[in-house]
Formats: sequence, C-alpha cells, structure tokens
Amino acid sequence: MPSFVFEGGGKSAKKEREERPYLSEKPVQAGGEYDVTVEEVGTRGDGFVRIQNYIVFIAGSSKGERMRIKVTKVLPKFAIAERIGEAKTPAPAKPEEPASSETPDE
Repeated sequence: MPSFVFEGGGKSAKKEREERPYLSEKPVQAGGEYDVTVEEVGTRGDGFVRIQNYIVFIAGSSKGERMRIKVTKVLPKFAIAERIGEAKTPAPAKPEEPASSETPDE
C-alpha cells in the first residue's frame, strides 16, 4: 500500500487574504447601525445594500426604501441586518445626469 507524505506548500493566510479580499476585515460590524437605501431585492425576496461593495441583506425590505439597520451577523461574503427604524441622515445626493447633446428637431 503506498504511503503519502504531505510536504506543505500551502498558501499562507496573508496570501489567501490578498487573493480573496473578502477574507479580510469587513466594512460592517455585528451590532453596527447604518442608514441605507435598499438597492435591489434578492432571489429570496430580501432587499440588500452594498457597503463598500460588501453585500448586506435586510429581510422584508423593498427596493428604494430608506431605513436605519442594525447588522446582526457578519459572514465571509455578506452580512445580515434588521430594520430598526427610520434613517437619521438624508439620502446622499445623486449625481446629475449629463444633459443630452441632441437638439430637438424643428
């Protein structure tokens, strides 16, 4: 029967974090409160927002809703939050759309 010897060669934790940035520090913390506007609704019906490209799901929310959330669970690729009330800060201003370069036909 052949015997196998493991000689290492695995990646270091630092190398793993560099290649897969979602393993590093998250932009949200469990227990943290944030004012957000729901961007989209996922396939399971929960709304979600992106905080520095990190997904946070909020159960029972709809696209466009502005609210204050509390993060309840932080996982490697996403977080889960619950609605705790109305947003305390106004929504960020949206950039103005560029004016059309076309002139109306006369």
